[in-house]
Amino acid sequence: MSSLRNAVKRSTHKERAQPAARHKYGLLEKKKDYLKRARHHQKHEAVLQVLREKAEGKNPDEFYQAMQRDQLHGADTKKSRMSDKEIRSLKTQDLLHVQLASSRHNKRLEKLRRDLHFIGAPAASQHTVFVDSPGEVRSFDAAQHFDTPEELLGRTFNRPRHGQLDDEAGTAASAPVSAPRLTSKQAKRTAVAYQRLLEQQQTADRLKGTAIKLAAKRAAGGKGSKRQVEPPNGVSGVKQVVFKRVRQR
Repeated sequence: MSSLRNAVKRSTHKERAQPAARHKYGLLEKKKDYLKRARHHQKHEAVLQVLREKAEGKNPDEFYQAMQRDQLHGADTKKSRMSDKEIRSLKTQDLLHVQLASSRHNKRLEKLRRDLHFIGAPAASQHTVFVDSPGEVRSFDAAQHFDTPEELLGRTFNRPRHGQLDDEAGTAASAPVSAPRLTSKQAKRTAVAYQRLLEQQQTADRLKGTAIKLAAKRAAGGKGSKRQVEPPNGVSGVKQVVFKRVRQR
């Protein structure tokens, strides 16, 4: 039977051609062509979906140089805008951080000043002597009280008494004593300490100016009608914020 079936002439089935009206669209797409195109499209969409899920679960602070050449198509690239309340909160945190750093540097500065000996500098405090009556106040003699010459009363250091001066005068004739000098190591240590003191002072001044500027910016972001004016004796580059007076009900 098979040989007889093959002997019978059968019509040849041809694929349908593209109609003449649609000839400009090229060859007519067959089902096998559609399946190939559909599978490629589904594979492409699956890859994009995986990339979107990775991008959504990624740390926003992570960065490396290859990110500048990559781009996720169709993703929302708009940055989320913070509200005014959040911005004021961040400015307040910045101000508190700068004030804390300024306080820390001021404490270090005070410690350095206590450790260093300002030889020859004017004393910050005065020596107070208490007496019993106003008459003793009028007749008080500082040179007699401290037992030292009047020329040495202004000293806050190395203020010898009369007895010490007499002993030094007696020994000076026999063997002159040279004034004590600082060694090179002590001089270098003193210079380094004063340099650290100067750096701490400059840092404290910068932090103070930064705190004033941040406070002014924070005040400028407040509610109400306001304007900025130049302060009479303020920090250079910092304007003072003046709010309009509003009658309270």
